Amino acid sequence: MKKLFFTLALACTGVIASAQNISGSWNGELAAGLQKIPLVLNLAADGTCTLDSPQQGAKGIAATIDYISTDSVTVSVKQINASYSARLQDGELKGTFTQNGFKLPLNLKPAHDARGETATP
Repeated sequence: MKKLFFTLALACTGVIASAQNISGSWNGELAAGLQKIPLVLNLAADGTCTLDSPQQGAKGIAATIDYISTDSVTVSVKQINASYSARLQDGELKGTFTQNGFKLPLNLKPAHDARGETATP
């Protein structure tokens, strides 16, 4: 009986962990005063990361993943002296974008492709 319980608990843990996988593309808007700046954070399964700012014509800005788990991420974007730290809550990455000492809230939702499926970089 103990063996069955352990097996079931282990199987459930794997399902929960994979359900909270945070790799993929995440979209949101950074509210900087009166201006809203769309941002896309691309977290690839291979451990690479980039940041896009479509409104500013910037795509593929190199970022470094400083920390990642099934429900949290912290990235650095040295090229623009910025960082982002967030925790997965209710299907969104809820966190803080920091640039040159200024901290702004930034919540990101999973990006979807033209078919409505979650996009992965």
